[in-house]
Amino acid sequence: MNLSASLSISSTPSRRVAVISGYPTTAQATARWLEMLGHTAEIAHDGHEGWQLVLEMSPDVVMTGIALSGLDGFQLASKIRDSLHEKPVLVALTGYSRHAIEQPAREAGFDLVLTLPASVEELTKAIAFRDDPEACLAWRL
Repeated sequence: MNLSASLSISSTPSRRVAVISGYPTTAQATARWLEMLGHTAEIAHDGHEGWQLVLEMSPDVVMTGIALSGLDGFQLASKIRDSLHEKPVLVALTGYSRHAIEQPAREAGFDLVLTLPASVEELTKAIAFRDDPEACLAWRL
């Protein structure tokens, strides 16, 4: 899918997205794409920093890696699910195979798992999950 086609499929209202990754390049590239799609994206680089970001920004969507220092992605997702009244959509962005993390991701409270590198179309559909969950059936837990 080309960029102009990807941008045109983003009819989702602007969302606040927390991007949490121990890999700065991944976090920056993901945030840049989300901003190009009209969303607000903020970045954290470890689990504790990610938790603080979630508390400060009250995101609509949290996209997080699994292998984070401090709190790993599973611990962070569980903490978000257990602690927040307003529950954001939780998306695991991972280099692990979906099969390898599906069960622990489900138990931690993730809504979706995207294997990196995620396409712009996948990011767009993940952001729209609350509005159109059927569009994400391939990644839904």
